[in-house]
Amino acid sequence: MKTFKFFFACIFAGIVFSCKKDDDTKVITPPPVPDVYVAGEEINAQGVYIPKIWKNGKVFQILSDGSEEEFLADIQISPKKEVYAVGWQRKFNGQNYDENAMIWKDGIGTKLNMGGTILTRIVARDVHVDSNDIYVAGYIRGNDFLLGVDTSFAVLWKNGVPIPLTDGKKSASANSLFVQNGDVYVGGSEENSQGYDIAKFWKNGVPTILSTSSAGAGSIYVESDDIYVLLFEDNIPKLWKNGVKTNLTGTPEDIMVVGTDVYIAGNEGYIAKVWKNGVPTSLSDGLFPAYGHSVYVSGSDVYVAGSEQGSNGNSTAKLWKNGVEVPLELEGVNEGSYAVSVMVK
Repeated sequence: MKTFKFFFACIFAGIVFSCKKDDDTKVITPPPVPDVYVAGEEINAQGVYIPKIWKNGKVFQILSDGSEEEFLADIQISPKKEVYAVGWQRKFNGQNYDENAMIWKDGIGTKLNMGGTILTRIVARDVHVDSNDIYVAGYIRGNDFLLGVDTSFAVLWKNGVPIPLTDGKKSASANSLFVQNGDVYVGGSEENSQGYDIAKFWKNGVPTILSTSSAGAGSIYVESDDIYVLLFEDNIPKLWKNGVKTNLTGTPEDIMVVGTDVYIAGNEGYIAKVWKNGVPTSLSDGLFPAYGHSVYVSGSDVYVAGSEQGSNGNSTAKLWKNGVEVPLELEGVNEGSYAVSVMVK
């Protein structure tokens, strides 16, 4: 009898513990794999530049039917996974080329303009999505038919509305932008009274001069209270941080800062490179010219978009992840391709 009770006691305990184990089982959902977006162009067999966006290596959006040449400069993905890209459209007017700034949202293009200016050259260089607001930085060259004079503006568009950063009397451009906590930073340049460009950035429309000699400001990035700007001053590449300049090597093109780590994409000689805190990693072997145009850091992964020239002289769009090339889908017959911007979301 004692043995009988013990047997059933063991069965009961096994059932209880078995049920409890089942109740405690939790399904572990792996973290979502981020999508990698690359913007660039591919030249078709007719020699026309076709703007494209790749997603995870595959062609995701083709932004032109090939009737006009169009170029991309930057890409941004909103929290809703809306895909924004900016660049310009080039059209031959019989004597020279007119350029019209463009912004695409999910593959649909819209022209950007500047009111009363006859458009001869209007270019969008950078885009940033902040909540429900879309910011675009660029520049305009043209003739103001109201004033009857040539004009040149550094421009910020907010939700399609142009905001001039300069008065239009001197050559100026806006090349990059960054938005943080409602503050809008734009990097660029403006001609001074001596007739050469000086590097500047504008914070909410207020300029800060970065150089006293010939220079232009490229990529700008803001991390916490620190402002970083890439610039060329007297043909010397430099990093400006909160008023302090540090000489760089090579040709830096883009910057991203994560915490205290500074990542810069560019090239040195024929070799595409990415620098982390000044330490370079080569992305190409140097046999042919290669360039890193854009850098993006996601977690522990470092992505660089760029291009490399082949033995036939044509460039090929490139994407590198942690120094290893990731193939991008290209047409079977093309005259060249370029990757100019990368973002991971």
